[in-house]
Formats: sequence, C-alpha cells, structure tokens
Amino acid sequence: MHSIPSALPTTTKQEGRQQVVVDINILFKALDFHDWNQGIGMKANVYQTGSRVYGTAKPNSDYDFFVIISDDDYLQLDTHYRNKRKNNSLSLETASTTRHDVFNNQWYYSGITFEEGEYDVRKNEDSLFGDGFIEGYQCLFLSFLMADNEVAELNVNLYKYSTFKAKLDENWLQALMCIYLPPQHVWQLDFPELHTDTKIYFRKLIVSVVGEAGKHFQMARRKWNSFDKDTKDEKNGSIISNYQEKKYIAHTFRDLLFGKQIATYLRIVDYTEANAIYYEIMSSFPNEKSWTSFEKEYYPRYHSLKDEFNEITKKDDLVSEQEYKMNGSFALALLRKLKGDISTFIELLRLYFSIESQTWKEKGVQYVFVKGVEESPNYSKIVQEVFYGMILFKQERPELISKENEIFSECEILCKPPNKIIPYSNAFSYKISNWKKSVVFERYTNSMMVHLFFDIFSQKWMLCSEKSFDAQEHINGCNDSIREMFWTFLRQKVINFPLSGFQTHPPTSYTFDVFPNLFASDLTVTLLSSYNDTSSLRECLRPAQKLTRKSFVFSKIENENDIIELSFDNISEVKAYVNTCDPFYVKECVVWDGIGFESVPCPQYESLNYLLENIQLRNEKRIETTEISQVSEIVLTHMIEISRVCIFSQSTTEKIRKLIQGSKFEALFEQVLYRFTRFCECLNVIYETVEQTSNGNLKVFNEKLLEVNFQDYFMDTSHINFVKNLLVAQFKNVKTNMPKCSHAIQLTIAERLSISPAKQMYKCVCSFKNQ
Repeated sequence: MHSIPSALPTTTKQEGRQQVVVDINILFKALDFHDWNQGIGMKANVYQTGSRVYGTAKPNSDYDFFVIISDDDYLQLDTHYRNKRKNNSLSLETASTTRHDVFNNQWYYSGITFEEGEYDVRKNEDSLFGDGFIEGYQCLFLSFLMADNEVAELNVNLYKYSTFKAKLDENWLQALMCIYLPPQHVWQLDFPELHTDTKIYFRKLIVSVVGEAGKHFQMARRKWNSFDKDTKDEKNGSIISNYQEKKYIAHTFRDLLFGKQIATYLRIVDYTEANAIYYEIMSSFPNEKSWTSFEKEYYPRYHSLKDEFNEITKKDDLVSEQEYKMNGSFALALLRKLKGDISTFIELLRLYFSIESQTWKEKGVQYVFVKGVEESPNYSKIVQEVFYGMILFKQERPELISKENEIFSECEILCKPPNKIIPYSNAFSYKISNWKKSVVFERYTNSMMVHLFFDIFSQKWMLCSEKSFDAQEHINGCNDSIREMFWTFLRQKVINFPLSGFQTHPPTSYTFDVFPNLFASDLTVTLLSSYNDTSSLRECLRPAQKLTRKSFVFSKIENENDIIELSFDNISEVKAYVNTCDPFYVKECVVWDGIGFESVPCPQYESLNYLLENIQLRNEKRIETTEISQVSEIVLTHMIEISRVCIFSQSTTEKIRKLIQGSKFEALFEQVLYRFTRFCECLNVIYETVEQTSNGNLKVFNEKLLEVNFQDYFMDTSHINFVKNLLVAQFKNVKTNMPKCSHAIQLTIAERLSISPAKQMYKCVCSFKNQ
C-alpha cells in the first residue's frame, strides 16, 4: 500500500471551535469500512477533490473525495449493507425503492433478485443531475461524529474499480481530474495503473468536457432561485445570493479550462486556473436576482471558451492537400512529415482521430498497424484512408531493400485498404459516378475485411484484418481464426499459391470481404480492391471468387446454371432492395463503380441490434400495448422496421418471435405486425382500385388517388390511430410543408404516401410483392 501524505489538510469548522482534522482513517471509519472488514486495511485509490483542491474552500467547507476500491471489495460491501438491511427487518417493498441508512450512511442496493423484490431504477429525485442508480457507484453524504464531538462533513463518490476504469477509458472529465491531482491530494494509491494506463482521445474528451460544461450551465439556468441558500463572502462579509447556482456557472468555466489544459499538456497542470472567474461570478450583480443578467454576461463567454477548446482538439487533417499529392497518401505524408517518428505519428492519430495502433520491429524494420474505430470522424481523410487497417513501415537502414539500384524511401505503405465505406446519406460518402458499370453486393452481419499483402522484407505473404494486425480473431460461430480459415481458402481455391516472383516487387496488397458460409466450414470471399497490383495477381484471384459466390447477390437464379444479374440505375433502387433484406444476415449493401464504394445500410439490421441490446429478463416490466400511442417513438420505429421485413419473410418472422419470446417486446411486435400488415393490404387494394379506373394513364391515376378517402378502407379505429401515430412521429423528423402533425389524419392518401415511412412501406410492397 502506498504511503499516506504526512501533512493532510485540516480545517476549522467555525471560528472559536476546535480544529477538525480529517485523515484517511476517519474517512474509512465514516465509510464503515473497518466495521465490515474487521479493521483490515482497504486497498483503494483515495483522491481529495473539490474546493480544497481548487483553493476556494471556506473554513466550514465540506471535504470531497473520490474513492476507488476493487470489484470484489465493492461486492462484499454491497453484501454487508444488504445483510444489515435484513437484520433491521426492513420490508422488501421499502428496501427495493429506498436507500440504506445506517451509521448516517446511504447505500443504493444493486443486484436485487426477483425473489427478493424487483429493483426500482427510477431516477433519484434528490440527484440534481438525475443520475439515479449507476452500477458500481455510490454517492455518499456523511456526517461523522468525531471523538471531540466535532462533526466532519464528507462527500464521497465511491466507485468500484471496473466502473471507474471505464470512466477513464471514456475520458470522463471528473475521473481525469482525479488522476492528474498533485501528490498531496492523492491520499492513497493502490491502483497506480489507473494513472499510467490512461490514454487521452480528443474525440472522447470533447464529448466529456463540452457535455459536462453544458450540463452545469443548464443546471444554473434551470435551478436559478430554486435553492434557499445564500452564503457569506469571506473577503468582505457581504451576502452572496444564489450561491449554489453561481457555483454551477463557475463549474462551467472550470470544466472548459481544465479541458483546454488536458488538450494542451495532456494533463491538468493548474487546478486554480478557474479561481479568478469563480470569484468574479460570486461578486457579480450582488443585488440582482434575475437569471437574465447572468445569462447575458456569461453565456457568450462560455461559448467563446468552448470554441477555443474545440479549436485545440479538432483537426480536419494534419497534412496539406499538396503534401497528400506528393505522397499519394495522407497517412504516409504525415509519417514522412514527422521524419519517420512513429511514436509521434500514432499519438497524433490517437489524439485527434481515435485511431488505434500496433507496432512491432523485425530485422531493422519498424512496422505500424493503424485502424479507425466507430468514433473516428468521417470528415478526416486520414480516417477514411486507414479505417479498415493500414500497415506502414520505416527502415532504419534504407539500403536493405532496393530495386534496379533505386533505394526505397525510408517510410512506405506495406498494406493499403480501400477507403472507408460510408453510408450514402453522409456528406463525406463517396458518390457513385457511373451506375452502368456499378456492381452491388451485400455485406453480411458477420463479414470482415481481410488484407493479403506481400512483406518485401521477410519475402512472405502475410495477413491482417480490419480488426488486428495478424487476423488472429475469430468470427462468430467459427472455431478457427479468420487467419486460419483464409489461408485454407487460398490453398484450396487458388492454384500454385503462394506465387513466386515477388522478390523485387513493390509492396502489394489485396482486400477481401470475407464471411463464413451457413455451417461455418468454408468462406465466401469477394475481392474488393488492390494496391500496387502491377503483376495482375488480381486476375489469379478472380476465379476463386467466382467459385465461392455464384453472382453478385442482387440476382435472380432461374436454375443452377442460368443466372440473370439485375442492374440498378440509382441509389433509390438499392434502398428499395435493402429494405427487403433479412436483418439476421445482411447489414448493408455496397455499390462499387470501379473507383469507390458507397454504402446503403439496412435499417432493419439496426433495429434488430436495438432489440438485441434491449431485451431484458422475463421479470422486467413488459410494455403495455393496449395503446400503441403510449409506446416511445424509438421503440415503435424499430418495431415497424422489423415488422416491415417480416411481411415478406415467414422465416424472418419466426426468428424474431423466437428471439423476443418472453421479453417485454413480444406483445408489441404481434400488434405492430398485424396492424402494419393490414395497412399494406389496404394500400394494395387502394392502388389496384385506382389503377383499374385510370386505364394506365399516370395523370388520371394521380388525380384519382387524390380523391381516395383513407378512412373508407380502415373500419377499425385502432388501425387509423396506428397510422396516425406513425405519421405524427414522422412529421417530427421530416422537413415538410404539409399541415401540422395534429392534422395528419386529414391528409389525402397521396399526401400520406409522399412522406416516410408510408412511401417506403408501400414502395417495398409494390416493388417486391411478387418476388
């Protein structure tokens, strides 16, 4: 256990009263640690935080702490308080909805079993930020009676190790403020790795700092004049009104100033930096009770400081367009700009773009594997370039490899993937330029990109993937690694592989979309792109691709040997097809025109993921579906996407039913599916009726459509309400010049079909009802 600082902070509660000294033993006694742990020292990280660190504490200020204990100790402590609750004979009905109160302590119970009573996770009304119950966290307000009858007021944020570690991984500002504290405020340090292993990611830091600052400013606005708490200014004896609300404004500026320090120095170097603005806020408008004056003064300054923080942490790219053109790659241009400094290279990519990396060294050559993650920003050209996994190298002795007396550059690309495939709706997506030459293929739920590349130093063919530098990970349902499966595929499908003759070949790589077949015994492979394919190895790999995939998937197989490939003329047709795909297998369709890729995600796949993430145990309260209008919009939207696909596929319907059996979604799914089916049947009847009277004349068809009375086809009021609620929800999300959403039920059928989701629903029904 690390030693406790010899000089711990002390305070005098009030003038004339005996000095109150708080040390770590008093803190642990107040937390009741010694009682349950038989006096054995608790392994913990103990951080003093708050005003005593900032230097703004008054003589009677409370002590603020963050305490981190091991997961096992936290579980034992939770059990300890659970037993005390039982010994005190508290009823389950009371215990399941209240906090434990013993020795002036509070404790939220976690893990209440069904037999003991269902835990009520309603937000704590006393919590200003509405955090409510958080697994692995307790917010404790302790009044500890000292031996001399003085009272020590302690505010303790108690975390179990894994929860606090997750907060650090998210770059949560409050956690970072702990690990950067000066030594005198770190009272115990038994988990030093929390300090040494934490890495900063500006993308996460932006979310944390801007979110925390915004939350504090909103709290000041929302709680203004809500607290009956004024305080005395220690400097001049005047009364500070709205003290708590003003503290929230000060916290706003402190959050951003600390964020700027972390972004600049990768740590907090001055915990007193916000004191000037703190004292200014406390003395501002001394006789003013209105929020307007404070907002007018501090809101612009808050936004200005936020802009300064964003300016430091946000970079579009780290190289110029000219540097890119000279090197043919943004990543390579940056590495050369840094003169091959790989450490700085990967740190910059991590800080600004959350790009992950792996480095290794062999025979005088340094390799670096870089890849993007979900939070990596699409606006960055570097992110787009390395997202699926790029390998670069730096030679310590450039004379190692030469070709025809031409020495390779010190830094080069060894394996280059295609640019990130971005959804068509994103502003940074590649846009298909030639639909006549385009090919569309599905990407499956467990597919992965695998890169085959030739290492010019070891003279061997190597593999990496979009996930790792060695492709050793496993795809769901497969016993072998993706590396083992792909090598087996190459040996079986490609004659004479590995090919010889690459001793003087420049770095070459190929990217494949790979997924296991139904029984996970073989792979289906699609060659996506190549890099430096000067020897046309691509042509050697094409036959293997045809052996595993009969055709690109948007095709109609009339018999085993006769395949008719269907073509697309625009992105809307691809979207219509995507809406019919089975979400258990297909996650997106990708269009390739020979230059770039454009993605059309399956909305029903996203909805299926939502269901998978939110299906709870049988004992959780189920959704009451007597009135679908009472169901949240997001749940209803996902359920509609799932139901839309189920109309076309009985097998998908059965898989969904099996998946949600016994869950809170079960009854809702059946009602939505039934009403949605009825909705589509009525639309078909309407269109067929209008079509018969229009004699194939499109103008007449549209005129007749305007005359249709929608209610005539929906005799059941519940169906009308279902459609009305659908439309109401969509009006909130779609820009339209239609009437207000409250008048949605009065719209004509043509107006209904001009907005989503009705248009997409019916388009699917009409386009594919005979498929």
